[in-house]
Amino acid sequence: MFDQQEAIQQMLAAGASGYILKNSGLNDVKLAIETVMSGEQYFDPSLNLSFLEEEKTVQKKSILSKTEKEILHLISEGKTSSHIAEIRFCSVSTVETHRKNMMRKLDLRGKGELLRYALEKKYDF
Repeated sequence: MFDQQEAIQQMLAAGASGYILKNSGLNDVKLAIETVMSGEQYFDPSLNLSFLEEEKTVQKKSILSKTEKEILHLISEGKTSSHIAEIRFCSVSTVETHRKNMMRKLDLRGKGELLRYALEKKYDF
């Protein structure tokens, strides 16, 4: 179809698994069909899809609650769950629950990835 960001976003929101331009060659069309039929996504190689990564980052940032954002900030400062609990006047288990929820929401595995995520400044505090 069209090489327009809005058109691509609308198609993906509608559940499309692939996107090719209307001037694509037959080989590209065939490859796109085969790729999508195998369960993968296909996007025309000439498309600039950098906006999709930006959207994912924005979505991750907006997923967290205010409390989770505050705890993530404290994690980025190297605070332990015990220290965070003291600072926030809550139990260690409450902090651990927030950590688990953040890891689930951000699709991270383990406390190390959560710390790395916080330290890499992927999150604006």
